[in-house]
Amino acid sequence: MTRPSRLFLLSLPLFFVACATPEDAREAERLRWRAVQRERLATLLPGARPGATNPIRLPAARTAMASRPMAQEPAPLRPFGPERGSGARIVELRGGGGTWDLRLPGTRLSDRTEVATAEVRLLPPTPSGAGMTFGGFVTDDDLFAGTVISNGAEPVRAAARAFGFDVFSHWQTDLGRSEAFAAPLRAGLFVDWKRVDHTAGEVERSWFGFGPRLQFEPEWWLVHDRDLTLSLVGLVGGEAGGSWFRDDFINSDDSELTARWGGEAGGGLRLRLGRVTGELGYRFGYRDLGELDSALLGEVGKVEERMHVLFLGLGTRF
Repeated sequence: MTRPSRLFLLSLPLFFVACATPEDAREAERLRWRAVQRERLATLLPGARPGATNPIRLPAARTAMASRPMAQEPAPLRPFGPERGSGARIVELRGGGGTWDLRLPGTRLSDRTEVATAEVRLLPPTPSGAGMTFGGFVTDDDLFAGTVISNGAEPVRAAARAFGFDVFSHWQTDLGRSEAFAAPLRAGLFVDWKRVDHTAGEVERSWFGFGPRLQFEPEWWLVHDRDLTLSLVGLVGGEAGGSWFRDDFINSDDSELTARWGGEAGGGLRLRLGRVTGELGYRFGYRDLGELDSALLGEVGKVEERMHVLFLGLGTRF
C-alpha cells in the first residue's frame, strides 16, 4: 500500500471523531451542570437526596414570621361624646321641686307657692329621630292664701292649689357634633293644661294650651371614657300658640280663646355610666297666657306664669 493510501485510512477515524465532537460536548456540558445544581441543593438543604423532590424548608425565624397573623387595620376612633345609634331608645325620669308663680295684674290673684314636678322623656336612639316628653306639676294648697275673691254669689277665701300636665311630641336633629360638643334641636307640637282650684270658694280656672315648640339642648363633654361620660348641658326653648281659658263658678261659667307665648332656659351636669344616665339641673320657665276679660275677674292685661325648678334625673336604655 502506498504512503498516501495509509495516510488516508488513518485520517478517517479522526474525521468521524471531529464530526461527532460538538454534539457530545454539549451533552457532556449539560450533565456537568446538573451535577453542579445537585451539589448546590445538597449544600443549602442538608438531607436532600439527589433526584428526590423535597419541600423547601425555611429557617425557624422566617417560619415564625410567616405564621404570625397579619396586622389588622386600626379600629376607627370613637366619637368623644356618648355612643348613639345602638337601636336602644333612651328613657329618662326626672323629679324636682321649686316655686310656681301665677300673676293676674289688676286683680288680687298674684302669688307664689312651692311646686313639685315630674317628667318622662323618650329620646331617639340616634342623633336624629322622633321623641316625646310627658310632664306634670302640682303645687301646695296655700296659693293666694289670705286673699278673698267672689264666687259669683258671695265673697270666699281664695286659697287654691294648682296642677297640670304638658305633652311635647317632637322630631330631634343634630345641628353639629364634634369631639367635645353636640347640638341637638327638637321641634314639634305641645299640648298643656293647668288648673287653679279654689276649693273653698267652688271656683275653678283652667288654661288649655297648644302650638309649636322649639328646644335647643347643647352638650359639652368634660370627661369621656369607654363607660364614663361627664358633661355640661344647656337648654334654651321657645313656644307660641293659643290658649283656651275657662272660668267655672257657682251657677255659671265663662271662657275665652287667647294667644300665648313662652320660653324656657336652664342647665345641668350629666353623668353617664354604661347604660345609666344621671343628671342634676335647673330650669326656668315663663309663659304669657294672654289677656282676659272674665265675668268674675274683669279685664286682665295678661296672665303670667313662672316656674323655677331644681331637678334630679335618672335614665337608661331599653
